[in-house]
Amino acid sequence: MLFFRWIRSVGSVLRQRQENKRKKLALQQQCRELAEELQCCSRALQSNEAQFAIAGDPHMIESCIYQRQALRARHDSLMLQARLLYAEYTGSAAEVVRIR
Repeated sequence: MLFFRWIRSVGSVLRQRQENKRKKLALQQQCRELAEELQCCSRALQSNEAQFAIAGDPHMIESCIYQRQALRARHDSLMLQARLLYAEYTGSAAEVVRIR
């Protein structure tokens, strides 16, 4: 009887480890995707700054300003997602509360 309890206990521990491994792999994938999005957004911001520097037409300047505001908002949103993902990855619930 004791042996069967031990077997069930070991099975439970192994299932928990597999679940934790799946969660960790999913979080790592989300981190990679988020890093790619942040790089893309940063490149778009750099491109916008270059466009703004050469723009001569007032309408083009205004367009660059609005585009920059949108890109900054997107960048801020991605950074918040990154902070939340990091807090989840490290298991820091206090950090999640502080971020929100």
